[in-house]
Amino acid sequence: MTTSNQKTAIGLRAHPQKIWYAILQEQQDKTVTLNLATLRIPIALANPAKLQFIRTTLLNIMGEYGVSRAGIRTTEPTAQSPDSFRLNIEGVAQEVMASGAVSTYFAGPIARIAGCLNITPRENVKKYITGELTYPGENNWQNLKNEEREAFLAALCALALPSQNSHLVTDER
Repeated sequence: MTTSNQKTAIGLRAHPQKIWYAILQEQQDKTVTLNLATLRIPIALANPAKLQFIRTTLLNIMGEYGVSRAGIRTTEPTAQSPDSFRLNIEGVAQEVMASGAVSTYFAGPIARIAGCLNITPRENVKKYITGELTYPGENNWQNLKNEEREAFLAALCALALPSQNSHLVTDER
């Protein structure tokens, strides 16, 4: 599906009931959105089975699109009451990436995304996420949900990482 001069990335934004993901591909001098979708987590499953479902499904999605890079928008380190299951989802996603599913990945909160994409001032990344600002070149930006925008930006971070930084995780808490 991909050629050697194309990089394909997945960006993830987790929620306890679903995961938003964006599949982006660099093609020559532009970035193309291959898919922007939601993975719904079955509520009937027990938590360990949910995590297994997430792992298996992410691997299938990544295989289908030939994903070689990944970005995960993680919970803010200053969150007052982070959802423990969302943290579990983010952990499983990072384990999938670190286990060799991709050659390069990014994991971090909003401030790390701003730094990765050189968004200045850094406060503008939140304006992109809320839709107050339209991300350059994205015609459909205003129609996306905030979480879709976060997944998109996380995928852009993964594409922006240098290839020699295999498994670069920038989320240091």
